[in-house]
Amino acid sequence: MRKMPSKLQNDYYLMRHALSIPNERGIIISWPENGKSLVNGLCKEGISQAQMAAKNCGLGSETIIYSSDFSSAMQTAQIIADTIGAANPIASTELGERNFGELEFESDKKYANVWHVDSTGREYGHGVENLVNVANRAIRLIEGIENLHRNKTILLVSHGDNLQAIQAVYQKIHPALDCTKIPFMANAEIRYLGHD
Repeated sequence: MRKMPSKLQNDYYLMRHALSIPNERGIIISWPENGKSLVNGLCKEGISQAQMAAKNCGLGSETIIYSSDFSSAMQTAQIIADTIGAANPIASTELGERNFGELEFESDKKYANVWHVDSTGREYGHGVENLVNVANRAIRLIEGIENLHRNKTILLVSHGDNLQAIQAVYQKIHPALDCTKIPFMANAEIRYLGHD
């Protein structure tokens, strides 16, 4: 498993995308070809959530925004960028939703079964991406950002499991076994990660 860079040179904030149409419908959408479709973007309530978060976030126009390339995250990130006067978000496949394999289009109540298996250290199977892989790809992105920027404010817009994994690695705990120790992020929530 990759580790967070030993000393972060930038200030990092995490944001979970605002309420999406799949969230509202209670279904799992995790395959990129589905997640990038605008039919799976933000619902009306989600747009309002993102606008409110943007008004209250306190982030400045120099903030550099990286976002999952899924439509729910990109729409959220664009609302933040437009509101604070920042440059357009940079789409990142590394921040894309955890792939839930054969659970695509199933009820989101099945997330709980996956998380339970995660906590035992076993693989769920059925094509579900493990959280170590989710963490590894996010940390690869952070390593790249650290090579590009110094003393910047960075906002990473992504999905629930991805953000849990990033926080776990930052706190030096296992992204699957111990991530329940970290409060799950609400839709449109922004949380400070840190700057060493």
